[in-house]
Amino acid sequence: MPVADGELPLDLKRQLFGVLAEQIRQEREATGVSEVEILDDFNEWQKERRAARE
Repeated sequence: MPVADGELPLDLKRQLFGVLAEQIRQEREATGVSEVEILDDFNEWQKERRAARE
């Protein structure tokens, strides 16, 4: 959605966030993946990424 100044209005950003968060929650529940599993996976990815930089 192109906008003149390149920024989306705050209220639209909030609406988009809510819609996306709900879709992610539904997908996560449908696949049986817990939030803890996602956070653990993300933390592992961060550790690997940091180690690769060193």
